Amino acid sequence: MNSPAKQNRIAGFTLLELLVAVALMELLALSLYGSMHIAIKAKNSCVAAVKPSRSLVPAFEFISRDLACVLKPGGILAAEFEGTNDSTAQGFENDTITFYCSSYVPSDTEIASDIVKTEYSLQERNGWEGFALIRSRTTNLLSPRTLEPEQEVICRGIRELDIAYYDGYDWLGTWDSSTRENAMPLAVEVSITMIGDEKTQTKDSSGDEDVSRETMKRIIMLTCASETER
Repeated sequence: MNSPAKQNRIAGFTLLELLVAVALMELLALSLYGSMHIAIKAKNSCVAAVKPSRSLVPAFEFISRDLACVLKPGGILAAEFEGTNDSTAQGFENDTITFYCSSYVPSDTEIASDIVKTEYSLQERNGWEGFALIRSRTTNLLSPRTLEPEQEVICRGIRELDIAYYDGYDWLGTWDSSTRENAMPLAVEVSITMIGDEKTQTKDSSGDEDVSRETMKRIIMLTCASETER
């Protein structure tokens, strides 16, 4: 008959076995930590890569939808199509585009039609980094007095807004339909540059640190351009 002490020795683990088990658990934990660390870094890299696109895609959708409904100048409620070329104090592109489109849906109690005067421009806002892309719309075009346009922030953290106009031969930096017999550009190229993460800075050609940035570009065809313009 075995004594209680001998039975305890048979049922328990030795110190060496415990040390080996603990070491194996540590190795397993280290391998899991390494895998999780790599996965988290990959996730952060993907989020950082698509963050500018997530902000700019809705902005391009707004601009594309309005330009798809742009009206040819010359009507009662449709005046000139104008694009100006300007720059910020830092020397970055700060263009403005103004046109009339039929993309507005007024409410039942609102004095307005579906035709609105629309303008896209960059503006500075207190407490915001960079510029904000603003859509300004004047809804009541028959008002006897001058109305302040309704402003809507489309996107923020913008560094540059560069707009070009295609006349069938070349891309132009400005456009004024009043000096072109109400002719419209065949296409509009919109390029928006956002301010990137200041933690990921690069060196420019002069050797100075430059904040990384993301640029997206889209070419929008104007359906209202006549066959002779095309």
